[in-house]
Amino acid sequence: MSRPLFLYFCISLIPRPYPLIPHRREAWELHYRVLGEGWLSEGRAASEPVIHGRRNMLTALLRVVSACTVLSTACLMAHADDATAKCDPADFDGTYKIVSGEMDGKAIPPERLHHVKAVFTAGSIVTFDKDENQVYAATFTLGPAKNGCHINMTSQKPAKEGSSASGLIKKDGDTVSLIYALPSGELPTSFKTHAKQHLFIMKKVTDAIPQNDQELKKP
Repeated sequence: MSRPLFLYFCISLIPRPYPLIPHRREAWELHYRVLGEGWLSEGRAASEPVIHGRRNMLTALLRVVSACTVLSTACLMAHADDATAKCDPADFDGTYKIVSGEMDGKAIPPERLHHVKAVFTAGSIVTFDKDENQVYAATFTLGPAKNGCHINMTSQKPAKEGSSASGLIKKDGDTVSLIYALPSGELPTSFKTHAKQHLFIMKKVTDAIPQNDQELKKP
C-alpha cells in the first residue's frame, strides 16, 4: 500500500464526531484523486481537504482554549467569593484582652499590656488601657488576603480623626491577630513586625459587647 493511500486510509477510520480532519468519504475522494493524477499533482486542489482539516483543528483548539479560560475565570471568582465570605467584620465582634504584641520588630513588655482591652463591634474597634481610658477608636473595613484579611482602619479619635492605618487581621478560634503599619510605614505582608509596624495578639473573653463605660469596668 502506497504511503498516501495508507495515510488517508487511517484518516478514514476516525469517527465523524471529530471534525479536525477529512471524514471517510472525503478521504477516499482524495485517495482516488491521488491514485489517478499523482501525489499532489493538482497542487492546491489536491490539498484542499488537508487545509480544511487544519482549519478545523485550529477552530477546535481555539474552542478548547476558550473553554479553559472560562473555567479558570469561574474558579478564580469562586475563590474570591470564598475569601470575601471569610472576611466578615461581624465574625470579630466581641471583647478581647491583648495578651502579647510587637512594635518595630520588638516584643512589647507584658506589663504594658496588662488589663488592656479591645472591643470589636459592627465594623469598629475601640481599645482601653488598664484604667479603662479609651486609647484608640476606629472604624474598619475588610478585604480578602492570602493570609487572613486586609484591614483598613480610620481613626475616630478627635485628635487623630480621619487618619488611617492598614494591615492584616486573622482569626483562629478565639484568638485574633492584628498587624498594621503607621502612616509612614510599609504595609505588612505577614504577622511579623518591622519598622513602624505594630502587632497585637488578642484573646476573646466574651461575645458580649459592653454598652457603656460602666459595663467595661465590670470585672
